[in-house]
Amino acid sequence: MQSMEGTTLLHTALATASVGLLGFVAWAWLRPGEKRLASGPHATGAAAESSSSASHDGQPAPTTKGSVGIEAAPATKLSAGAPPAHEAAHEAAREPGATGHDDTERISAVSEANARALAEDPFDDDAEATRPNALILVTAHGRTDPGLKRKHNEDALLLLEAHHLFLIADGMGRHAAGEVASQLAVDAVGSSFVTGHFGDFPRDTGLTERGSRLKRAIEVANRRVFEEAHNVDAYSGMGTTVVSAYFSLNRKRVYVAHVGDSRCYRLRGTEFEQLTQDHTLEAAGIKGPTGGYLSRAVGIEERVEVDVRTESVAPNDTYLLCSDGLSRMATDAEIREIMLTEPNLQVAVQRLIDLANARGGKDNVTVILVRAEEPAWKA
Repeated sequence: MQSMEGTTLLHTALATASVGLLGFVAWAWLRPGEKRLASGPHATGAAAESSSSASHDGQPAPTTKGSVGIEAAPATKLSAGAPPAHEAAHEAAREPGATGHDDTERISAVSEANARALAEDPFDDDAEATRPNALILVTAHGRTDPGLKRKHNEDALLLLEAHHLFLIADGMGRHAAGEVASQLAVDAVGSSFVTGHFGDFPRDTGLTERGSRLKRAIEVANRRVFEEAHNVDAYSGMGTTVVSAYFSLNRKRVYVAHVGDSRCYRLRGTEFEQLTQDHTLEAAGIKGPTGGYLSRAVGIEERVEVDVRTESVAPNDTYLLCSDGLSRMATDAEIREIMLTEPNLQVAVQRLIDLANARGGKDNVTVILVRAEEPAWKA
């Protein structure tokens, strides 16, 4: 009798697990079908680039980019009631001649004059007390490119210099839903930091205030994408990856948060290290053709698990955020070589994108490079 009960329980558990896995694979099938295997004529509008800008009130404003050929123009300051930026992006993308090459300058280094003001960060808590002078400064440059095979650019990026926050989202879904999902995520995270509102999500007591704030911002993004997917039939099933780096200038720390297979790397001296682990079936131990399917993404479920890690920052560290359009087209050794040999961030970003396209450009590719430097007063 005990043997029969054990066998029955085992069969029930296996059946339940099989149903769950089949359900997930049914969703995951959308990703390769729409994102990885989509084909089409070479997209015009070779790339779009992001740099810092000023808002109407004179404060640095976030710069975002979500759809193909849309210039990374200065963004207005985000507010809780502002219409989603993806709506304007969709309309612009449909206009004839909307594509084009964007050669805006790289984001400028934080000046010594700004360093003292930025050091007085209102988001620092008691555990991360402010100092009279920043101990580290960061300079960044980011760019997104449609690649050679995609009709749409479903990647989006955010460079929020005033908050030392950098983020990439890689969307997926039917039709143009992928670019909607990625832009919604970028808008939601950027708005959370600009307004200081992080939804009703509780603070993660296992993280510092900064780490928890980044996690909550991504949870806000998850809710926005999930709700939009359920409110609009055309967006059903859409989702996006997210990878972000949030720097504390005073504490010489970086908080890296991610969901999905977009990655963060660090080059320290000659050591090149991947700081994120892909959320894929292969990483979970499932091999074969479905190994590249995502096991986790923003907007697919009502709640999302966000991985957050804290790392110390050293002078001359260089951090790379990228979508899988780069990491699947180039080896770590090739990426490392470019980062080691090219000191100019703008040129390095373009060389990485060119490398991905030279290998076939099968997906959209987005790259952000962030370099940590000692401020002039310490030199």
